[in-house]
Amino acid sequence: MLQLKKPLEYIEKVLGKQEYIANYHYRKSVFQLYLTVDKGVLLFQNLTKELLLLTNEEYVSLSNDEKSPLYQELVKKRFFVPDETDEVTICEQIRSLTRLVDQNKPVTRYNILPTTACNARCFYCFEAGAKPLNMTEKTAEDVAAYIIRKCEGREVYLCWFGGEPTCNIKAIDIISKRLQAADIEYSSMMVSNAYLFDEEMVQRAKTDWKLRRVQITLDGVQETYNRIKSYVYDDPNPFARVIRNIDLLCKQGIVVQLRMNLGAHNGDDLQELAILLKDRFVQYKNFVPYVTIIYEDVGYEKTKYSDQQRAELSEKRKALYQYFDSSGFEARAKNFEAVKTTSCQADSKDWVMILPDGRLGFCEHNVDSDTYGSIYDDPGKPVWCGYKKPEEKCKTCAAYPSCLILEKCPAGNHECYEHNQYSRLDNLYAGMKQTYERYLKKAGSDAKDSANN
Repeated sequence: MLQLKKPLEYIEKVLGKQEYIANYHYRKSVFQLYLTVDKGVLLFQNLTKELLLLTNEEYVSLSNDEKSPLYQELVKKRFFVPDETDEVTICEQIRSLTRLVDQNKPVTRYNILPTTACNARCFYCFEAGAKPLNMTEKTAEDVAAYIIRKCEGREVYLCWFGGEPTCNIKAIDIISKRLQAADIEYSSMMVSNAYLFDEEMVQRAKTDWKLRRVQITLDGVQETYNRIKSYVYDDPNPFARVIRNIDLLCKQGIVVQLRMNLGAHNGDDLQELAILLKDRFVQYKNFVPYVTIIYEDVGYEKTKYSDQQRAELSEKRKALYQYFDSSGFEARAKNFEAVKTTSCQADSKDWVMILPDGRLGFCEHNVDSDTYGSIYDDPGKPVWCGYKKPEEKCKTCAAYPSCLILEKCPAGNHECYEHNQYSRLDNLYAGMKQTYERYLKKAGSDAKDSANN
């Protein structure tokens, strides 16, 4: 047995080692995942985040000898637990304790909306009907002053959101320049359709905005994309322009997270898009494609799927990821390093969302409501809402420590669909695989160094 990833130190301190008792009956932990690899079997405990590599012989022995030293060691590491153990309750206790420690975390992350206006008209937009607002130069100056005052010299992380944030780059410029002038260390990411980028803006984004990452959505190849985006411009082919801009961003070393929104309207088209993406961008290690099934019951044209349609979409999503995995794209796992104790920016004490008029909010889905003051009279971030209660299926789901949904989130308005569960488990398997591959790379490098010496 080889340890590839140590358990989280704070969880070990809270829980301690689980005692092995000879006359107890143990079962496999609900949070245990396994993955067969070329050198054996990976075992992952999603509560403690420990990752082990067992030989095939060791793995087979676990079901043959429940009193072996290996089995006893895995009991101590909580890969196996007593029958009566309520693992969901233990996970919730860990979350509660962690929140107590984190409740006084300083604010270092700012989600800034320079505008709620957008140059695209996607039918599924969750900001459908929101009042268009643009941040004035005066408000941008005040936002920068607020961040400088709030951060108390700490490094900060900015997220530019919208609407389409590049529809008001003046506000982005002002805030960035004021932070530089105040010697505040910062970096940023952006959620954008990337239509307005050009060489000059990409360079400015890298040097002045300190843009490290951009999330860009493509809904299909040319005809489908142009129809769904429905840009306000008289442009015969916005798709070609966005593809060019993605290339410009990648060449500057900015990470492009390429989001593919999957629905009943474009499932087959995304397969064609995946092939195009491989041809154009697989050489960039900073190009990361991922697939998300479109939220139901949001947007201008609300969608609602049947169970059969959800199952079909889930299969198409799996097929796309299998294609990406086999094509050599760089995989990025989420929720692999820690137990999830907050759902998103809306319930994170170290996140602040700033609307174009300076009001403070919780979530981009609620830009016209649910605010709690402004940059001029910040009362401190209150609790927005509670968390969705675990479903019966949660009690047997290995992804539970990596899953936490707010009641007001669109994902909280329905049961956990199969594709939701698959998405979270897929991230965990990706993390296991990445850690294993890093181990192989390091082992190969160490062996080479040893041979050279």
